Amino acid sequence: MKTGNQSLADLVMKQVSKMPAGACFSRSDFASLGNRLAISQALSRLERAGILSSPVRGYYFRRRKSKLLNVDMPPDYAELAAAIARNSGWTIIPCGDIAANDLGLSTQVPAVWSYVSTGPYRTYEVGKMRLEFKHTANRELFNMSKKSALCVQAIKALGREGVTPEMLKRLDLALSDREKATLLGETQHVTSWVFDVIKRIGKEG
Repeated sequence: MKTGNQSLADLVMKQVSKMPAGACFSRSDFASLGNRLAISQALSRLERAGILSSPVRGYYFRRRKSKLLNVDMPPDYAELAAAIARNSGWTIIPCGDIAANDLGLSTQVPAVWSYVSTGPYRTYEVGKMRLEFKHTANRELFNMSKKSALCVQAIKALGREGVTPEMLKRLDLALSDREKATLLGETQHVTSWVFDVIKRIGKEG
């Protein structure tokens, strides 16, 4: 298939070339370019050429190398999770250690990249890492701003005993005044102890 003077394969290559190394996507991200089968064939050719890698069937990422060690690096797991959610029509929010890491509350290397999701429960093995999507029926969570939902999940990951003055200080620094006001307004119906923590942000630590 050709569009003007460019073949569909050329258009796919052009779009891929604009992506940063490590960027993740699926065939559906190229749907506007034309035929699904032709897009799949173009992506497969780029994989055979060593430009792309497929960590999970149906998904690709632009290969990247460690500048220090000159070895291939795995995909950006957050990027891959976003690509899976985008292709599946899910809304996802990081939870567990991922949420805590995203807000600077922890530096622990996660063994599992976990997300709460509007979709069904799914796991994907990516090398030695596992992506986990956990269904939640809590629609209220997905009506919050992304930062508010992330804070709720991070506080849950810390647990009651883990919310120290130091953690409260880090949460305070991670949020702007506007984000703190939004967080307070959006979380009045969450678990009571989580809301108690939220009310303390900016007042302690």
